[in-house]
Amino acid sequence: MHNYASITKADGEKLKKQFYKTLGICKDIFGDSVFKDTTKSRLKQSIVHYDLLMNSFSAIPKSKVKGKEDKIIKAFESLCKNPAFQTTLSGGIQNKTSILKRRELWSLKLKPILGK
Repeated sequence: MHNYASITKADGEKLKKQFYKTLGICKDIFGDSVFKDTTKSRLKQSIVHYDLLMNSFSAIPKSKVKGKEDKIIKAFESLCKNPAFQTTLSGGIQNKTSILKRRELWSLKLKPILGK
């Protein structure tokens, strides 16, 4: 946050563009279920899923996910059912250890689909 406390308008526009690109990728993949745990009976968006997906797709070009949406959705559903992932959702969901563990578990599911 310190690094972005005072940025130029141009840098702000770059970040805004990156944000909307990443959001678009997430919406293209997950549609109306974006940022939701689809294993739950009551679907609602979650900051945990938002943080995880936005972070994981921010550096990936849209072309790399094209045609792989179904595989990504299945991997995400599998992740949400994973007991190790579920453990990170109890207690301090925004603590660094939980965030890093979720990213690690998701990366293990996503890499075989997208490659490096």
